[in-house]
Amino acid sequence: MLLSRLRRLVIPDLNISMSEQQVTITPHPASTSNWSALLDAAKVVPLVTFLGGFILYLLGFIIWNAYLSRYGVFASGLSSLDYFAAALSYLGYTVTIGLPFWILTHVLTAVEGQSRQSTLRNGTFWAMWGLIIYRIPTFYFSAETLTAAQGKVAVAIIILLLLHVFAASYFKRKHPEAKSTTILRNPIWFAIYLDFYSILSLSLSPSVSGFFFVEAILFYLVVSISIGGESVLKGRVLVTREVKALYVIFVVLLLLINAVSFGSRQFPTVQRMAGGGKPVPALLCFASDAQMLIATKKPGDSQTPFACRLLAETTSSYYVLARGEKGVEKVIQIAKSRVMAIEFPTHYSPLLFEDSTDK
Repeated sequence: MLLSRLRRLVIPDLNISMSEQQVTITPHPASTSNWSALLDAAKVVPLVTFLGGFILYLLGFIIWNAYLSRYGVFASGLSSLDYFAAALSYLGYTVTIGLPFWILTHVLTAVEGQSRQSTLRNGTFWAMWGLIIYRIPTFYFSAETLTAAQGKVAVAIIILLLLHVFAASYFKRKHPEAKSTTILRNPIWFAIYLDFYSILSLSLSPSVSGFFFVEAILFYLVVSISIGGESVLKGRVLVTREVKALYVIFVVLLLLINAVSFGSRQFPTVQRMAGGGKPVPALLCFASDAQMLIATKKPGDSQTPFACRLLAETTSSYYVLARGEKGVEKVIQIAKSRVMAIEFPTHYSPLLFEDSTDK
């Protein structure tokens, strides 16, 4: 008895049978299946990692070149980290905005969606989403003060919240057992008001592209509806591999189109810390013969730093935005070998580094 208990404690995944002649050790069936599942998963990990890295690299490449194409520039020598950062920035921004709308649409279009109805009543989820949306302007576009429109939205939401609290108190006194009283006193309303304020405040932010904001929401709605449509077809007709392939191609095309739109519309205002492409104010010091490349500088004036905004950096060149004659903005490609030093000032005059990306 004691020996049997010790065997189960020390090696529970083995079946041990003993006789006078020999001891037989065989793996437990459950243990065998678990190890088989782990081995199968281990075989898939490299493929999934490769595909995930390839998709991120491709998205970053598309985003950066959609952004640079605004200035007639194509740069293929950017760092891989820039591509990955741009892809992660895009996914973080669009998922934060569109995921809740995808969940709502998926719940409404699912054939067996009754078990998912609890998601709609999960106040913690909606409150966390509202807080994340609220922090997007600070993380993606640096700290911004409230605009007049955002202030009006905040006042309107506060007034609605106070009216809601008053109505809930009134119904509690007059109709304590009514269903409307239970609905009004549901704590999820506080999360809903926070979500409304956060989403409206973000859409009214000066650095946010309203067109892409709406496009990101529509992207997740369309994808969710298409997935819901596939689940409906599964219940009525035979869904072949060709149909599934068409769904995959459709979603991938939408993703690529959305990434191009992000690169050309929203990416220019996202700060570099968040993986964006907002030009960085910089002061370049050249060798004496490099001043001939800059039309706004006199030849031989190598002591005065050249004020510009760094657009992109490749392995061999800098792409900078500068003001040429008559104030026309132009892109200049400068070889790194020509640059003696580069300074990123923390305090500078806005007139010296005028930014036109938000205009």
